[in-house]
Amino acid sequence: MKPMRRLALISLGWVVGLTPGLAAEPVRVLFIGNSLTERNDVPALVKAMAKAHGVDLSVKSVTRPDYAIEDHWLERRQDLLKGGRYDVVVWQQGPSTRPESQAHLREWSMKWADAARANGAHPALYMVWPVSGQHEGYFLVAQSHRNAANASRSAVFPVGEVWHAVLSADPTIRLYAEDGFHASPAGSFLAAMVIGRGIFALDPARVPAALHGVKVSEETLAAFRTAVAALPAVTLGGSNTTASPRSGN
Repeated sequence: MKPMRRLALISLGWVVGLTPGLAAEPVRVLFIGNSLTERNDVPALVKAMAKAHGVDLSVKSVTRPDYAIEDHWLERRQDLLKGGRYDVVVWQQGPSTRPESQAHLREWSMKWADAARANGAHPALYMVWPVSGQHEGYFLVAQSHRNAANASRSAVFPVGEVWHAVLSADPTIRLYAEDGFHASPAGSFLAAMVIGRGIFALDPARVPAALHGVKVSEETLAAFRTAVAALPAVTLGGSNTTASPRSGN
């Protein structure tokens, strides 16, 4: 097991690697989640975006419909971490807006984060988005995921917050699928940009309009680039990239 790189927490709840650019081997990322990760294959989109940056990213995705991270734990998916196989572990649950759901996300995020660190990996929480039209949904989702990230000392990839920023600027952009819950291809594309920003300091200007079978318009991509550029650029996996990491904006 390799030692973990030194980390620093910043006010937004991201975790920033202090020694970027040292990884000679692929950055290995494990995704744990449900259909919100599986739909449109978000991990593969992240990998494709990394390739566009010259970053070698190896991804494994374990998803099951309607699963919570507790379900994955009870089926012993944490055993996948043994032996230091991964550099970053990203887990995803539903919106978790109700008080009991927030407590549940916090509890099981702490378990996953402890297991990740014990096996030399950086823990990271993939913040999703609320059901379309949910009253105070974006606020509740952000509150739930940031509380869980702080309690578990994990990075947080604030996809839900970036969705809100994009839709606030242009409500005509279609991020939701027809069911008003899952992501459209464009929504998953945006999610992958946010996650890439947190793993290998993705530069929004270097993301093309078409990757891994998903194509967005130039106007939509411009909106995505603006929103993602407002986030800290982080090399959580210590990846090789020409983007310049910074602690915050």
